[in-house]
Amino acid sequence: MDDVDRNGRTPALAKSKLTAPSLVDTVVARPRLSVQLVASLRRHPIVVVCAAAGAGKTTAVVEAVPLLGADVCWLTLDSTDSAPGRLAVYLSESLATRRPEVADTARRALRAGCDPREAIVACMEVLGDQPLVLVLDEVDQLDKSPEAWSVLDALIRFAPPTLRVILISRTSHLVRFLTLPPAVAQAIRWDSELAFTVDEAADALSLLGKNGVAAESAVHASGGWVTGVLFEAWRLDGSADGLGPEPESLHAYLSAQILDSLNDRERDFLIRTAVLPEISRAAAQMMGLSDAGATLAALKRTHLPVKWNADGDTLRHHTRFREFLLARLYELDASEVRGVVRDSARVLGLQGHHEEAVEVLLAHGLTEEARPHAESVALEVADRSDLDVVERWLDAFGTDARPSNLTVARLMVHIARDDFASCVAIADELGRRGDRVLLATRSGRAAGLMAWAYLLHGRVDEARELLDSADGPEVEGIRYAMRLWVTEDIDADDAPPLSGTPLDAIVLIAQYYSGHLRPMPPTSRTPWIRRVAGVYEAAALRAAGRIAEAVELYEKEYAYRPPAGADFTRAVLGSEILLEAGRAAEAEDLIRSGLSAARGAGARVFEVALRLAEIRIAIHTNRLPDARRLVRRLRADPTSTSIVYYAEILDTADAYLRLLDDTSGERHELDDQAARLLRRSVASMRQGGRLLGLPAAGIYLAEAEWRLGDPDAADEAAEVALTAAAAQGTNHGLLRALSNFPAVLSRRLDAEPGVDSIWHALGRALVVLDHASITEMGSSSVHLVEFGANPHLLHMGRELRPAISKSVELMAHLLAHDGSGRRKVLLEDLFEGRHDESAQAYLRQALRRLREVLPDSNMVISDGGVISVNPTVRISSESMRFESHIALAARLQGESKLKALEAALEVVGRGDYLENIDSPWVEQRRDRLDDLATGARIEAAALALELGLPRRADQLVTAALRQDPYREAAWRLAMTIAHARGDDDGVVGAYRRCGQALAEIGLTPAPATRQLLEQLRR
Repeated sequence: MDDVDRNGRTPALAKSKLTAPSLVDTVVARPRLSVQLVASLRRHPIVVVCAAAGAGKTTAVVEAVPLLGADVCWLTLDSTDSAPGRLAVYLSESLATRRPEVADTARRALRAGCDPREAIVACMEVLGDQPLVLVLDEVDQLDKSPEAWSVLDALIRFAPPTLRVILISRTSHLVRFLTLPPAVAQAIRWDSELAFTVDEAADALSLLGKNGVAAESAVHASGGWVTGVLFEAWRLDGSADGLGPEPESLHAYLSAQILDSLNDRERDFLIRTAVLPEISRAAAQMMGLSDAGATLAALKRTHLPVKWNADGDTLRHHTRFREFLLARLYELDASEVRGVVRDSARVLGLQGHHEEAVEVLLAHGLTEEARPHAESVALEVADRSDLDVVERWLDAFGTDARPSNLTVARLMVHIARDDFASCVAIADELGRRGDRVLLATRSGRAAGLMAWAYLLHGRVDEARELLDSADGPEVEGIRYAMRLWVTEDIDADDAPPLSGTPLDAIVLIAQYYSGHLRPMPPTSRTPWIRRVAGVYEAAALRAAGRIAEAVELYEKEYAYRPPAGADFTRAVLGSEILLEAGRAAEAEDLIRSGLSAARGAGARVFEVALRLAEIRIAIHTNRLPDARRLVRRLRADPTSTSIVYYAEILDTADAYLRLLDDTSGERHELDDQAARLLRRSVASMRQGGRLLGLPAAGIYLAEAEWRLGDPDAADEAAEVALTAAAAQGTNHGLLRALSNFPAVLSRRLDAEPGVDSIWHALGRALVVLDHASITEMGSSSVHLVEFGANPHLLHMGRELRPAISKSVELMAHLLAHDGSGRRKVLLEDLFEGRHDESAQAYLRQALRRLREVLPDSNMVISDGGVISVNPTVRISSESMRFESHIALAARLQGESKLKALEAALEVVGRGDYLENIDSPWVEQRRDRLDDLATGARIEAAALALELGLPRRADQLVTAALRQDPYREAAWRLAMTIAHARGDDDGVVGAYRRCGQALAEIGLTPAPATRQLLEQLRR
């Protein structure tokens, strides 16, 4: 533990808040209320009990919950719980009183950087499925804090079905902050139900020994208001006028009927201890009150609006009573009040309630007295994401930078707000005072935060100085990122373990940029680590070519959790995801907003990253002059060269643009410049283990070397690219680069001695991708089922059947041709070339019947001579899904590729494409899909064999040869599979059947097939 951090403490919990009030002997049983509440909870998992102060809400709930037959957790809220992180911690610990597995879940999640909502969701995930009741008393204490109410909303929204929640509140209007669907929640306005009946009032007065009071008169005078009856408040002025639960009435009867009935010592005791949330004998003695034990004992014999603990030696005031006592305290001389506040804060600190002590002292202007308490607890409060609370404290204490926990907390707040410039200013001030290294030595967290800010500001030397003087998990994470981004020689696999802190994001992003795209190990998949890693995982999916999954995860991350601050990581990585999903305009918007924020936040390194993303978008959208201009502009920025990774990416982009430059008379010079840039970039990437951009850089270098007349260097560069792709476990980046320079692939194919090399497989993959349509990712509302004897449309699981089958064929044609078709082409394809009036009328009828069954007739539109799917909607089809899986598989390797291929084969395994429809265009598309399916089976068989699944491999290759017996590569694979299974006769049999099949078309097995036979028979 850091020296500075060691002085920090986890704030103590007020255990009395987690305990249900005890029912005293003088409580009258009211089963009618218990029956009503239990019935409501049987029907609704969430019940809100609303009634005025002093109406008996809490007592009624305490009496009812044992009848539910479930464990009960209790939490009484107060005004300090409006801080959302504090509320999340108390909710977690309340649940832990009956479910120990929840203990400390919220604290750990908050320390890891989760917001309080997510911390509560983490609690819900480990809560279990046994029946449980959670009672939250005095929820009105949260006032109008939307952040606190959002925590309760998350609890309710994500609670397991076995959790019942009771909310007790004076008012119902605040509950509007919650999302309470009618089917799962019920609000009970209990003012009338809680009112004493005459019989209940008589019983209650009798238990209090007030037999001389007429119950009927008391009920009539007080309207049945419980507190009014019990304390005889109607006697106040000899009149019932205005009597009720309003604050004026409450204070009036509390003064006249309670305080005035106490002696001076008891009155003084209650007033002087009112600052404390709970009063025990020890606390009162620390306040300097004599005879504390005797006074507490005397008060227990008095009927007061307080809650006593089970031992009867500690009391907690009813909220309204405490407010009244504090009002009486503030009537004293100001200096006397400050003395009481100081004593109370000292007691709170000794009890571990430093946070409450800070709030009390700051509320009374005692700033310096509050500072040591804040030093003790500020880091914990910041850890639980109550940044507004910490910021308010820091504003009160001023901006003085000292080597202390408050300075560390200030750094945490600025980093959380993406305000790196302020972090740098604090670090600079500490440096001027000679305290920067001192603080770094004491606190690894401070060292990590300051180093991160310096690194993002482009001040690498200062960052190194701090990291060299400190230790700890946060420091290791920054050090790892520094070595990957700033130095040239590092093993990216030598990553520090994830620490469970927000700075884990730095490790994960550094690994991503190194091309380590493997998913996190299951042991790291805690809710808070997933929160930190969400955008990283989406970016890794994008880099692996799994674009649809990347978009789905990205949108899920930011639909539920709106970005905090500028969120530069989202801007950089999110733009890459959106760009490859065909959403270039959104990607540009994200970059623009990120650049604006980066300039104001002092994040020079992020600004460079965003500029590189700008270049990528310009290239992707074929705005090459803009891209060249952006490259020249970034070359002038020294930060772009101080970060090795960024220098590599800039060199690669610059070289790519030079290779594409068609300036006459300068071709050789441009190629030479490109080659020099790429040699430097490739060498640096290989030395530093930065693989993400290496496949592309290697392919570009292969093209440049070939143009310069060095085929051996070109082959070597291509092999570097291939090796880097294999290390990443994806062909996505490699295939994108080959699609830009297909001549590199052609030359490699010419150089291969066999026909089954990895380069041949890449060539086939490139053909698949060339035919794959690039569309925006997103969910569809209508889906066309095409394979099998019953083609039909689906909408939300419901079958849509147009009156004529030609309507389904029309939809299939549109979807197979990028969503549109000219009427002339549609008549040719759907009606065998007929253009007569009958065919045209039939086409109009098919369109009309199609639009009739769609959820919105405007999903398919006709404009002039073109019929098309409305571009604002997305309609999917099985063949599109099949081709999407095939295209995805082309980018993948190993087991993930096999899964994608088998997902594709599952789609076509239901039957022929548009079975029983024999239009020429259908037969052509059917042949193409069959060809793709056969190729997929062969590829899947080869992968299954490679992964040690020979039986599955045999099934797949047999199915492929049944579909197309003239695929000689499939016969070679069948021979190899038979050999792997130890079936020598099977090897010969496969070769013989290959010869028989080829003989049917006048061919004989190729030399490669005969050579394989000889090789396998040795």
